[in-house]
Amino acid sequence: MKPADSGPSDGWNIAVDGVYDRRCRDFYNVVAVDLKTKLCIHTEAVRSSETGGIRDDLEKEAFRRVLLRFTDLGIRIRSVTSDHCLNLKSVIDELNNTLSWDMEWCLDHRHLSRLLVKALHEASKEDSCGSLTDWIRTIKNHLESAVRVGSWAGDRNNIKFFFNTCLYRVAGVHFWKKDDLTGPYISCSHELLGSDDPQPIPFGSPAYEKFKEIVLQERFQNDLCSLSLHGDIGQCKKKNALDRLYCPREAYHSPPSYSAYVGLSALHLNTLVLAEMAERKSGHDSNSQNRNGDHFVHRIDKNNVEHKWRREIKDEYLIDRLFILEANQTVEDEVSDVDEEFSELTHKFEEVVESQEMYFESDFDDVNTDPESGSVCLIEYIQLLSVIFASHCTALLLSHHLCVIIGDATRLSRRAVLCDARMIESDCS
Repeated sequence: MKPADSGPSDGWNIAVDGVYDRRCRDFYNVVAVDLKTKLCIHTEAVRSSETGGIRDDLEKEAFRRVLLRFTDLGIRIRSVTSDHCLNLKSVIDELNNTLSWDMEWCLDHRHLSRLLVKALHEASKEDSCGSLTDWIRTIKNHLESAVRVGSWAGDRNNIKFFFNTCLYRVAGVHFWKKDDLTGPYISCSHELLGSDDPQPIPFGSPAYEKFKEIVLQERFQNDLCSLSLHGDIGQCKKKNALDRLYCPREAYHSPPSYSAYVGLSALHLNTLVLAEMAERKSGHDSNSQNRNGDHFVHRIDKNNVEHKWRREIKDEYLIDRLFILEANQTVEDEVSDVDEEFSELTHKFEEVVESQEMYFESDFDDVNTDPESGSVCLIEYIQLLSVIFASHCTALLLSHHLCVIIGDATRLSRRAVLCDARMIESDCS
């Protein structure tokens, strides 16, 4: 999918979200979603080792790769919606300056809503401010209505003006004179208030002054003018939740396999989105309380969707991995054949008397003979073989394996020594 003609308003509006995944924050996974179709259009997983383990550099590199990927495909990005991510904003500014782009950063209104609700909850704990608790849900819904109004008007300033009307509404005033805070709005847009609505908070009261302080904060007012008119990052959050199912923290995945399973997660979510586009049939409805238990949520359970793409790709990937494992198992079987002859090979040297007079001086130069070392037994076998098969080539081979043993590769060096011993025994016979 590409924009039809290039024009001032053409381009894609996407949502981007990043999350640290797996233990020790080894990966930083970024997902990009098209806000028009709600489809996951790109995922990018960057390892911390690629940026030296610096968190800010890791985030910037991941976001930069995602945005440059669309450029390689010839896709113009008009706006990028995210939460309060300063690293993403800096990357957008950097690309706009260096590549003469005009991408616009937008804030997810749900993220701002959570910050507002948290601030109101904290303020309600202060003296004479408990009445703010009754208004939290109303103010939250008012913010969502302001975003819809701004989206219809196509102007973010309308979001700020419409939301600021709550300064009059909480005080029980529904008509007022035109001012700079509410812009063109001089009355409330809600219907007639019922008996169940919260009690008004009088002007000048401690609760009202605290509420006014929160709403009129400079950063909050600027964030209102930066809210996205095209959607939120909810689809990105769903993708992150699916990633935790496909790549659990308890399981280890190599970088190639991790990227593959993250791609399967995107296919899983896109399959559901396409099914919704095809008007998937609805099942039974149910009502359940939300997490805070303050109101009910209406849920619609729908019929299952066959994830054909995801299963075909998963099966193909597992077949490839199984082929690689079978090839490695063949090598292991060959080495195990050598291990079985270990006792038979060493039996021929049991009657050889170990005496330091039989060894060369060079055999003791760089050898760690600490009894607590786990490699002493294998070192003694190497010394023994050096005495019996004292040739220049044999000494080079055995000294190489001795260095490997000192490097804490005990099992690997043991197999190598046995293989060399078989070769030497074959030459002597």
